[in-house]
Amino acid sequence: MRKLLLSLGVLFVTSISATELIKDKSTSLLWQDNIDSKELQINYYKAQDYCAKLVVGSQKDFRIPTLTELHTLVDYKHFKPAMIEGFTSVANEVYWSSTPFVDDADRMWAINFRDGKTDIIVKSYDRRVRCVKSTKQ
Repeated sequence: MRKLLLSLGVLFVTSISATELIKDKSTSLLWQDNIDSKELQINYYKAQDYCAKLVVGSQKDFRIPTLTELHTLVDYKHFKPAMIEGFTSVANEVYWSSTPFVDDADRMWAINFRDGKTDIIVKSYDRRVRCVKSTKQ
């Protein structure tokens, strides 16, 4: 069961069912896969806060994935979404990464899962986020 509280424009997720996680055995990453990862659109700063406060079952300590980590979800054989199989909550939209664009501190790298292309997005724009956490092998 998911409990969502909105207070003063800040989003807090207190609990999400553990079935809304996908473990990538090849990378040992645990990925969020619930309705928020499909529908929630927030700026980079709120995305950082959202992932840091996310609790899924007994799992916590989530974060925004790096561009390299996010790229492991791309499958160029698919279109709309260009994503590997197994995920149920996917938008054909741009998802944040935690990788900064070195030429402009106000921008971050992102991936558009419509076609798998990378993009550079201003941090204040609202985009999707799929939180991740590292696990032991």
